[in-house]
Amino acid sequence: MEWGRLDKGGPIFHLALVDCHSGWLWLVESYRALAPGCFGINGGEDMSELNVNFDVNDIRRRLIEALDQVVSSGGYCEFLKFAARLPSYSPRNSLLIFSQAKEKGFTPTIVMGYKGWSSRGRYVRRGEKGLRICVPVIARKPSSFDSKDVEVVKYFKSASVFDVSQTDGEEVSEPLVPIFLEGEADGALFDLCVSEVERLGFSFYLDELAGSNGQTNFGDRTVVVSKNLPPRQKVKTALHELAHATLHNRSDIAVSAAELEAESAAYLILGSLGIASEDFSVPYLVRWSKGDTQEVAEASLRVVDFVVNFLRLYQGRMVGQTGNELIPEGQVA
Repeated sequence: MEWGRLDKGGPIFHLALVDCHSGWLWLVESYRALAPGCFGINGGEDMSELNVNFDVNDIRRRLIEALDQVVSSGGYCEFLKFAARLPSYSPRNSLLIFSQAKEKGFTPTIVMGYKGWSSRGRYVRRGEKGLRICVPVIARKPSSFDSKDVEVVKYFKSASVFDVSQTDGEEVSEPLVPIFLEGEADGALFDLCVSEVERLGFSFYLDELAGSNGQTNFGDRTVVVSKNLPPRQKVKTALHELAHATLHNRSDIAVSAAELEAESAAYLILGSLGIASEDFSVPYLVRWSKGDTQEVAEASLRVVDFVVNFLRLYQGRMVGQTGNELIPEGQVA
């Protein structure tokens, strides 16, 4: 799920991150996960020992090198320090923030209260309406176990926060943001993504998505990719969503781990086919890992079987029986 929306309702697992450590509100594509268990291409067969004509490990190495270079750059180090000082929001408040922002016509990114922005040299523009959240009112009372007082929540009250887009003042900019992949799409690659999604029991759609590139919903078994994406980005997002649909129908996986796995899988598949996706994937992975390239390395290793299985399927579709002639199948919808 790249860029997204927060969603809630029923026994649903939300793929929308509010980092409790850094406080940075990473808003990415949402997905819902229900019962434990996961699917695998070709029945989940472990393909790691099979000989294929793709050097996935070399692509992994290049990815980690690119991430290390970004994270070690002075500009991004400063940005990560800035993000660590931001306030944190509960999942409930994150939902409130996102839904209200979408009603106002924007996607929230950095969110703070009026005083928080003032302390950082930015000021809420006159006439801006705040995004309402619930904040606890804390009281202290004697502990029944020792002499120390304990904090208890007396009640909740409403408060306003504002997105950076509602403020003016000192510049707050991320030094690296995901950039859509431009260029023609591989029709056979896109068609294979769609057929694999459908084989897993999902319906695949191209549709309008507000603030999202794609969504995988385990509740109604749908995968949606934004029809407004550039052709090559559309293929990358389809790969990302296929990885979610295949690997993440389980409640025990952390949000960040799911995102790192899905984007790593898309990157490794495209890279193995000679299609560069660094402009989008590197910033995306740095965000979700908060600069911890070891997390990305581990996530990318976990998806190698999925990647190799998919590449073998693709290879089987593309290579005909007469020499090395390539036989493309289908076009991007």
